Amino acid sequence: MRTIVINARALNDALNGTLYLPSDELLASVREGSVVKVRVLEVDEDGGANPWSAKSVWIEVGEVHDGTVIGGVWNSSLDAAGFRQGDGIQVAVDKIFDVNIRGENGRLLFNMERAERLQGKLVLVGLSIFDRDDELVEQTQFAGRIQTIQVNAGFEIVRSDGSSYWLPPEPRSFEEAAPGEYRLRSTGEVIVNPDFVSTWCITQGAHGFGPSHSGFHHPN
Repeated sequence: MRTIVINARALNDALNGTLYLPSDELLASVREGSVVKVRVLEVDEDGGANPWSAKSVWIEVGEVHDGTVIGGVWNSSLDAAGFRQGDGIQVAVDKIFDVNIRGENGRLLFNMERAERLQGKLVLVGLSIFDRDDELVEQTQFAGRIQTIQVNAGFEIVRSDGSSYWLPPEPRSFEEAAPGEYRLRSTGEVIVNPDFVSTWCITQGAHGFGPSHSGFHHPN
């Protein structure tokens, strides 16, 4: 297997325009401390690969120079040399799929441009719940549409029975879903062609939102 960091527009064209790509204005605002996402495809010896199999890798930017981002891997769903957390990495700006800018307080700002693309979309949510000893207590899945988006409160997911569930205000947690049928393990319900998937780990006994104090955190 070899790995390729994919050109953003080329992959989006291959997937019929289903992916979010940051605007030129947002790309131009990338600076030291920003966090950007690239997608990495593992290609077999024959050169074949499913474009939907591309893995997300987030980079914390150290510098931007002549259309190139230089930094370190901040978070990765790919276990491969050069793409593990802490690895140094250098990519062209035209390979960026998402952008988070840091504010003056050092916290990542809410990407409203990305969030607005989520409005009304069908999302498949997966939750893994752990106790304070980091033992898995429960895993659950559900699907619903994103009804409300609030910068501070997060995303309201409305399920088919009318009930709501709120996810933290992190647009980057939503990944475009490959077309197909998804069967929920807990209920057997089949969800056809969801727009996005969002996977979280939750530590019991925590309150509020935010990875530092809520218990909500990304599995990668």
